[in-house]
Amino acid sequence: MEECGSEGLAIPWPRILRRACTHLIVVFLAGAVGITLQVEHLQWTMAGAAVPLAVGNARGRLRRGAHRIGGTLAGICVLFGITALTPGEQMIGCCIILLMFPTEAYMVRNYGLALSFFTPLIILMLQLANPKSGSQMVWDCAMGNLLGVVVGIAAASIFERQPRTTS
Repeated sequence: MEECGSEGLAIPWPRILRRACTHLIVVFLAGAVGITLQVEHLQWTMAGAAVPLAVGNARGRLRRGAHRIGGTLAGICVLFGITALTPGEQMIGCCIILLMFPTEAYMVRNYGLALSFFTPLIILMLQLANPKSGSQMVWDCAMGNLLGVVVGIAAASIFERQPRTTS
């Protein structure tokens, strides 16, 4: 291990490289599965696969994946509530701005709750840029995230298996 700084802290390069390779493999596999299943918007699948990797143990990955799926579904409900009002472009712009604040406020504290604001924020931005995307984007978001989380949790459990220590 290489020493860093005057404190003599060692940089754990083997662990860092193993984690980086795991991320690369998991996101690649999610993209490959998405292509095989002909998912239209692969960004949802690949992002969903990367999310469980933020946590270092299996229980945490399951919890983080559940937050991703639950928050995404809650966000889709929020999106349906907003679109039921049939807002114009200016109102969509205002909604986007308003959704940014709770997204930022909750992202670190409660990931699932943050996604209930982040999901409609992103989809509204995409729909504002391309109004023809419509309900297909919502379906792709929900299914892509579900597929990505499942692939992410499964692949991480295979590639990042840690031996159990006995105490």
